[in-house]
Amino acid sequence: MNRGEEKALLHACLEQGRREAVVGEFWDLVARVAQSLLSFYRVPHDRRDVEDLRQETFLRLFADDCRRLRQYDPEKGTGLPGWIKLVASQTVLGELRKNGMMDMKKRNFRLRIEDVAPAFRIDQEDRLDARQMLALTEKAMRRLPEADRRIVEQLYFDCRSLDEIAAAMGKSSEAARVMAYRAKRKILTTIAKMTGEKPL
Repeated sequence: MNRGEEKALLHACLEQGRREAVVGEFWDLVARVAQSLLSFYRVPHDRRDVEDLRQETFLRLFADDCRRLRQYDPEKGTGLPGWIKLVASQTVLGELRKNGMMDMKKRNFRLRIEDVAPAFRIDQEDRLDARQMLALTEKAMRRLPEADRRIVEQLYFDCRSLDEIAAAMGKSSEAARVMAYRAKRKILTTIAKMTGEKPL
């Protein structure tokens, strides 16, 4: 999306009240962000959960006379799709924290560690509340070297492809894939140490 298209889309929404223009343009993008984050945190979910999070994102974008959309600054270089991704990510993570990860629809799910971190050697009966897993994952990410943390953030939070990340880094797609794999293993290893378990 170029600057002219962004300007026309925002004008249609903010000045003409045509919010469906923004919804139509970013409908699939917001769903991909929600799906990516739910999968990253291994939260059991179905299509309804993704739909709920997508709806919540657009409600947030349009609340208070589209305050979030009006905060978009094209001079900061993220592009309107990047801004929408950011708002969607904040919305999804906020809902997961607020609802204890597993209770988005008041369903009392619990998540086994072996489902979240398959690299762990864990007794079949051992379980970890998903809210704890979110906190542990965020803590583990803060301990990553800057380069590793950035590639995880771009892959899961910014929903960028490995090809896009590789191009931005000036590396091959295979190199980016290896870096992403190693970064994820570092997260799992750090979580394993914090929980007293032995990673594979």
